[in-house]
Amino acid sequence: MKLMTYQYSDGDIDLHYDFIFVQRCPELFAKCIEDWDIVGDMIWNECYDSHGICTIQTNTQHKVETHDFVDFIEPADKTQGCSYQILYLPNNGLRVISASITYPQTPDLMPIYNSQVQEVLSLIDDNTVIVGDFHNEQDYEGLVNHAKYEQSFLKEDGSKLCLQQIITTDISKVNIGNVRCLWQEGYGHSPLEFEIN
Repeated sequence: MKLMTYQYSDGDIDLHYDFIFVQRCPELFAKCIEDWDIVGDMIWNECYDSHGICTIQTNTQHKVETHDFVDFIEPADKTQGCSYQILYLPNNGLRVISASITYPQTPDLMPIYNSQVQEVLSLIDDNTVIVGDFHNEQDYEGLVNHAKYEQSFLKEDGSKLCLQQIITTDISKVNIGNVRCLWQEGYGHSPLEFEIN
């Protein structure tokens, strides 16, 4: 199965995947997808100013839950994450969690960032994949970041970072492969595609 995760940065969102996870997804994009009726299912939840977290299933209608983080700031802005979504894949017993995590732009946001990271990581088990922008290149004990070498964030100075992560436990039987960045023009994030076999 082919999947894409994308911390939206004004680029294109390709629908040629089985499952697509978009953090900071523009409401306009979600409404167009809904109006065109070209996917099996789409769940979009606003996080801030007509942007939100979105899970798109191109051919299926599996269960998706949306949860607010215990800690987030109201009203949220583009640096603030306030929710995550859980997609349940009953055929193989897997869950994929897409998290929109707060960017700790100022020191006072670090406790919220740390709380959100801990909350989403506490949900992982050997049948779970977590995707999202963790805003750093940190390794987490007992976990594997399958996108560790995919520099999908371009800074204005031309340097690249690996901020988006695809995480499983280090003993997970989930087979993640063919991870690659789909570079787009401009600074910011580009989508990551990957497969689960």
